[in-house]
Order: sequence, then C-alpha cells, then structure tokens
Amino acid sequence: MPDHSARAITSDRSTATAGGPNRSNLAARLKDVRLKKGYTLKALAKALGVEHHTMIKQMELGNVAVPSNLWVTLDEPLNLDRYIWVRL
Repeated sequence: MPDHSARAITSDRSTATAGGPNRSNLAARLKDVRLKKGYTLKALAKALGVEHHTMIKQMELGNVAVPSNLWVTLDEPLNLDRYIWVRL
C-alpha cells in the first residue's frame, strides 16, 4: 500500500511542485529547447506575442502551465511538436 504521509509526498521535489512531474518535464524541455534555439526570454516572449517575458520564465520553472493557446504558437519558433503538451 502506498505511503501517503506528508513526508512521503514532499520528499520528492518533482511531485511536490504544482502540476507534478509532467509540468516539471515540460518546463525543463521548454527551457532546454529555447536555449538551444538561441532565444532569450524576451525574444521568445516577443515571438509568441506574450506581453511579459517573466511569464515564459514562470512556465520554465514549472510554476504555471503552458497555456493551451500557446501550444501551436510554440511550434513555430522552437520547432516543437504541439502535441507534446498533451502527451506529457
């Protein structure tokens, strides 16, 4: 039987974050691809039509989910498969 104590739940940082490990995986992937493609936070925000680059940073940290209206938009500058957001 799984251990549902507070200690067991918070001992793994990836499951303790909002959204769980899937959001952490997506956040890491977003940052990794952004850096490989040579985008700064400000440049990517501008390319996506996001008003504040800090929103991109919050997505990369896993603090907020990537909004569904950006799934297709991210496909162009970062060459990401838009369906990644659904699979992970």
